[in-house]
Amino acid sequence: MSLSEATFNTLDHDKNPESMRRYFVEYLLKLLPNLKSNQQASPEIAYSIAGMLSSHFAQTLNNNDPLLEIMIIAGELETSPANSLELTEELIRKIESLIV
Repeated sequence: MSLSEATFNTLDHDKNPESMRRYFVEYLLKLLPNLKSNQQASPEIAYSIAGMLSSHFAQTLNNNDPLLEIMIIAGELETSPANSLELTEELIRKIESLIV
């Protein structure tokens, strides 16, 4: 099972909002180095992040939650739009802002 599949399964079945939130942030932080070092991989990475939008966890987030914003940006990026570089940089900034 891949990291994204395991993450989705956890986010879709865990009912504890705080543990789901922690787990998703850890997942994003694991993806961050590859996202920063390999811009060509950004659509694939974005696809794995955007896939979490259909999880139970995503459905529990408020519209202004930064984690939901990250998933939405990833959804825009996964199609390799003309502004991919800008979206990738925004995604990186949003993920980095989660580091405490």
